[in-house]
Amino acid sequence: MYLKRLEIQGFKSFAHKTALEFLPPKAGRFSVTAIVGPNGAGKSNVTDAIRWVMGEQALKHVRAKKSEDVIFNGSELKGALGAAEVTMVLDNSSGQPTPPANPPVPPRAGSRLDAVTRGDLSDFPEIVITRRLYRSGESEYLVNKQPSRLLDIHLLLARAQFAEHAYSIVSQGMIDRLLTVSPSERKDWFDEASGIKEHQIKQHQASLKLARSEEHMREATTLLTEVTPRLKLLAKQVKKLERRHEVATELTAAEESYYLSLYTINKTEIDGIKHSLEKINSEYRVAFDTLSKIQAELATLAKGASRHQVFEEMQTRHQAAVKTVNDVERSLAILEGQMHTEYTQAGAQNVAWLHKKVGDLQRAAEEANHKIETAERERAASEGRASEHKRSVETMMVEQTQLKLTISRLQSDLFKDQSEREYLHLSGLTAVKAVLEGGRKFGKIHGLVAELGDVNEDYRLALEVAAGHHLSSIVVEDEDVARKAIEYLRVNKYGVATFLPLNKIQPRGTYGDSDRFIGQNGVIGKAIDLVKFDAKFHNIFSL
Repeated sequence: MYLKRLEIQGFKSFAHKTALEFLPPKAGRFSVTAIVGPNGAGKSNVTDAIRWVMGEQALKHVRAKKSEDVIFNGSELKGALGAAEVTMVLDNSSGQPTPPANPPVPPRAGSRLDAVTRGDLSDFPEIVITRRLYRSGESEYLVNKQPSRLLDIHLLLARAQFAEHAYSIVSQGMIDRLLTVSPSERKDWFDEASGIKEHQIKQHQASLKLARSEEHMREATTLLTEVTPRLKLLAKQVKKLERRHEVATELTAAEESYYLSLYTINKTEIDGIKHSLEKINSEYRVAFDTLSKIQAELATLAKGASRHQVFEEMQTRHQAAVKTVNDVERSLAILEGQMHTEYTQAGAQNVAWLHKKVGDLQRAAEEANHKIETAERERAASEGRASEHKRSVETMMVEQTQLKLTISRLQSDLFKDQSEREYLHLSGLTAVKAVLEGGRKFGKIHGLVAELGDVNEDYRLALEVAAGHHLSSIVVEDEDVARKAIEYLRVNKYGVATFLPLNKIQPRGTYGDSDRFIGQNGVIGKAIDLVKFDAKFHNIFSL
């Protein structure tokens, strides 16, 4: 394994992407690549880049004070960059494996670097290690373009005996430090050379894991010490929770039974109210017709002569007849006096004429008496008719009063029934009514689910219970119509309504083997098969 290529971009003085190619060995011998230049040209930055990409964490070893110092900071001709990136390509075409001394650690699930971290390097003709640092402080490591940990890179390079602290990288003053280092520091160099650095890293990681495991065990022991006295209490709480679940299940069943009974009672009451309303409306129409007839008769009577006028007319006719009789009697008395006088003066010659005159006057008196009797009979008849009219009027007034009371009672019952119907209507269907009355301004609205299907009266109650709140859902053509209607309800504060767009509703699948119940005793059939509806509403009724 040897260094094949080094790519640097944005690291220190390398503003542009720079690639350094290192020649492969010939006849088992490696060539020497030299970089020359004046002081300050950035020759040492190449060594710093190699050390940095190999995972160097001490900034002083790459001649920097802070992490941002390794990012190109700009010049007169080019502005500062936002990231520094160094890629090191190691040639592994020789395929020399470096098997671990101990059995390999099980690989992490889903990682593409398992072969690398286990030491099976022969599977990779090239190993590409990349380190990238952003000016925001974020950094990342890549091995063969896959995200990796710094520990994986350290293990990889330790197996290849190609680490940042190995003697394969000789920088300025390194020989002097090697001669003057302490025995413990010199031992680190020997460890690198002997190839046990990998095991030291693993030993260190294992020590850290053991320390963490011991800490976790102490925490677990502490938790057990705290939790053990509460086990009985927790067991009781678990039993209570299980009992609560049972009670909740029973309560749900009781609520369903209660609401079903409540629905049945309410429906019975509503049907009774509707029947009573129809009966009241029928009685109201009959009473109203009777009142209209009585009012017409009263109007007719009002147009004719009143009882007082009829009495005055009959009284006038009676007085006229009495006056006629008095005039005839007075004329008869005068004639009788004249007759006696004439008898005395003229003698018997005029007796015949006087008798004739007396006969005429008597007949006139009889006629006058007959007229008086006729007038009396007519007056008595008129008074009888007037009394009869008076009794009829009084009877009609009583009937009118009774009819008014009946109408008031019927109107009160009607108002009460209408109030109940309006309450039921306003309690849940205000929004639905507003949408249905809106018409086509929202788009194509097919109507309520309850209006789109036809069922046998024998199955109506069961199907209404099964459908539940879906009966008042509004079926629309698509979601645009539903969106417009919802916005209309929100703006006008009419409440809420449920919309079922035809283009969005999907049919509900068949659960289990429910078909095996068909034909059994007490099973009539599937609910959807008992409803008649248009084929385009199949998805709606299959919910």
